Amino acid sequence: MSNQKIALVTGATSGIGLEIAFGLIRQGFTVLGVGRRQSALNQLQEQFPEHFVPQLADLSDLEQVKALAKSFPF
Repeated sequence: MSNQKIALVTGATSGIGLEIAFGLIRQGFTVLGVGRRQSALNQLQEQFPEHFVPQLADLSDLEQVKALAKSFPF
């Protein structure tokens, strides 16, 4: 089993979600960052290519939530 630390952060492109993502990355986590703005997700991935995995989704849309859950490799 891998010792890789992974965290799912919703609202990862701004505000509290962004600060949480930064804090987790500083602690060595790989962050699966969920947000509604592709451009902001892309910027985070460029800034932290080894530690940020962008996930485009609007969590107020149940179909997008289901698709997001199915996309995880674990």
